[in-house]
Amino acid sequence: MSRETALGIMVALPGLLLAVAAVVVVAVGFRAFEPDPALTLPEAAALRDSADVVLLVRQGADPNASAAVRRTVLRSRTGTMTPLEAAVAARHIETARLLIDLGASVRDDNFERLFCLAARSRIDDLIALIETHLPAHAAVDCGASARR
Repeated sequence: MSRETALGIMVALPGLLLAVAAVVVVAVGFRAFEPDPALTLPEAAALRDSADVVLLVRQGADPNASAAVRRTVLRSRTGTMTPLEAAVAARHIETARLLIDLGASVRDDNFERLFCLAARSRIDDLIALIETHLPAHAAVDCGASARR
């Protein structure tokens, strides 16, 4: 191969790659800045996907609402949980903090579950995050498996 031919290929290659990418984008579809349509807010929280967490909340997802979590995302079975429960169960403290900043709340009716999930994680910062929201009259019993 001559030097001129090699130089011509090197110059044409980026354009060719862009053309192939454009064909793929048109054929497959490209939805920039949109989460997977099947992804629920609790799933995004369990996957530590902060961008999708923020995007889903901005699109109207309730950070306190329970939703489905597919078995492949967090556990070996399907279930329903809040985004904060999913983040705590997956041991993602930063995602849990983000959700609280976005309006997820620790209340009397969910504190024990959140605290026990955090206690099972044995991650002190995660336990402390949930403990900061301890209701004054809360009595928590997570059972022997969750005690530190």
